[in-house]
Amino acid sequence: MQSSNHTEGPWDINAFNLTQIIKVKSGPDKDGRHYKDGRHQIVIANVGQDGDDWAERRANVHLMRAAPDMQAALESALSELREWMEVFPDGSDNTPRVIEEIEAALHKSRNW
Repeated sequence: MQSSNHTEGPWDINAFNLTQIIKVKSGPDKDGRHYKDGRHQIVIANVGQDGDDWAERRANVHLMRAAPDMQAALESALSELREWMEVFPDGSDNTPRVIEEIEAALHKSRNW
């Protein structure tokens, strides 16, 4: 598994701004208060802008919220598929193509 420099998940949707991806900080704030409502947070991304299609903004927020989990799932699947190919080198005709697609998606998530 290759390391990433992104903010560790889980990510969430800000309850006050439904088009903002956040990471809720663990532990208390500087005054010792604990929050679960978005006040004690790291902002990952603001999605869209005023005037954009609301449904599209919400769909983008949900997709981005799932990104860390999807990356971890792809890394796990890639590892399993590589092991499968070692044990069954003449296995499915689609497996090498699927491995390439997963590698390309993971590469895109780590490089810009």
